[in-house]
Amino acid sequence: MSIESLADAVRKDFTTLGMPDILEMAILSTSGKVLYSDLSKSVMTKISPFYNNMLIMNPGDNMSLNVDATKTIIVSRISNLTIMIALTDKKLGIVLTKMRSVADKFGKLLDELVPLQEEKIQEVFAGIEAEEKPTLIEPASDRVTKAVKAPSTQLQAKLVQVATPPVTIKLAPIPSLPLPSIVNQAKAIIDEARKTGVTLRALGGMAVALHCPSARHRALMREYPDIDLVGHAKEGKEIKKVFLSLGFQPNKRFNALHGKKRLKFLDTKSEVDVDIFLDVFEMCHKFDFKDRLNLDEYTISLADLLMTKLQIVELNEKDVRDVIAIFLDHPAGRGREEIDDDYIASLCGDDWGLWKTTSMNC
Repeated sequence: MSIESLADAVRKDFTTLGMPDILEMAILSTSGKVLYSDLSKSVMTKISPFYNNMLIMNPGDNMSLNVDATKTIIVSRISNLTIMIALTDKKLGIVLTKMRSVADKFGKLLDELVPLQEEKIQEVFAGIEAEEKPTLIEPASDRVTKAVKAPSTQLQAKLVQVATPPVTIKLAPIPSLPLPSIVNQAKAIIDEARKTGVTLRALGGMAVALHCPSARHRALMREYPDIDLVGHAKEGKEIKKVFLSLGFQPNKRFNALHGKKRLKFLDTKSEVDVDIFLDVFEMCHKFDFKDRLNLDEYTISLADLLMTKLQIVELNEKDVRDVIAIFLDHPAGRGREEIDDDYIASLCGDDWGLWKTTSMNC
């Protein structure tokens, strides 16, 4: 059975199982080769930021991306050696629960075809000058991702023999990505406060972005909808003056009710909310930062930052990405760019509940 006929069989099986019709589909090997594809450029653009996530999926894992109200992209690790990407004509209902049946039926056949198809691709590339050889999808290294070079007319013609049509994915460069503008805005606020003798430090995802280059990797990038800061309760009046001088609008009702512990302001131009904790940060667990705000120039310390994530009883995807970025970029130690594990141990040693939540998340 050829890869093309197997792709047709998968399409038919979707219909047999009562799942949405597959409008476009690609089958990739886990080594990064496109074995089969009729995906449009728009779908490729949609999924390319998630390429690294695909490679670390386990057999049987699935994820989905909503394209619009009527279309969904399914990404499934359908076998040990292959990943399937399918654009369906309906939003997901029970589709992902039925993907196991598809994987069980076609997984073994796909794994048998992978070496043959990859060998066929290599034969197509044989005789073509090295500078013309494109990598159909090139996995990112730790720090460098190369853009895919467009194949020559000669190579494009030969690729038709292997994939219909030939497909390339351009992966965005990672290390050179600038900080999101909202992160720079947070830094500017902290600098302005510093000029007046007021101490403010970033926490949450904003602080992770300032500390961790990996947070700008496409597999870990996320949105920063607002700015979270922490300051001293004794400087509450001065903090208000700083934000008023910068043109922020105070949340008068909230500040009147909770002003001893928290303050909120709105940048009416960018519609960015600023949430300021005073001395104490409290969510699932409570942390007193009153004597720890001078450990770093712009953020709370890495150990404190990590614990504000690990203290969450139910981590969401953004928090998981932040934790991964912290661990990827920083070793344990006592320096500013190191995680103070002794301090974390002391926190957990004094609070069984915090230890339990942290242990569950690790």
